[in-house]
Amino acid sequence: MLYATSTILVVKLKLFKAYCSSIYGCELWDLGNSFIEAFCTAWRKALRRIMDLPLNTHNFLLPFLSDTLPIMDEIYKRSARFIISCLSAKSAIVRTVVWYGLNEARYHSIVGSNALTCCKYFGWSVEDFSLNMVELQNSRFFDFAWEKLSSEEVRCARALCELLCLREGYSTLVLIVIFYLEHKLKF
Repeated sequence: MLYATSTILVVKLKLFKAYCSSIYGCELWDLGNSFIEAFCTAWRKALRRIMDLPLNTHNFLLPFLSDTLPIMDEIYKRSARFIISCLSAKSAIVRTVVWYGLNEARYHSIVGSNALTCCKYFGWSVEDFSLNMVELQNSRFFDFAWEKLSSEEVRCARALCELLCLREGYSTLVLIVIFYLEHKLKF
């Protein structure tokens, strides 16, 4: 039975996102641990292999081509959401422990250290974060990731996206317009 290569790539990406991008438990990782970068490197290598991209494909292109957040952004996002959910938990013990880690222990606590790392990375004030006054919607994190790209990187990513679509047999114009409309990127 013959399959179009485009169908195979779409299926591979969906499976990769389902099984390799869930990262259950990453909310509890110490974001300062050097093993996280090793994990991110392995994740990016796997994504390159699935998409049949050269090993030297720049990291900034991978999220753009696979419609995912950069893996480190995903880990930070999950950690931030977890801490916020603990700060507003029904249990007074959970709220108190997390509040103490964030406001008193700070870098001497994994919760506090992770919160401060997320605040620094995303440009949030610690006070706004501890009061749950930061935007945690997926669209906000995608906007943050895309805003980090220079106009040259966006042009490069668009060109590579078009080449990938051609290789896979997609109608490039339709796919690119849909992608840009979904992410509200500028042409």
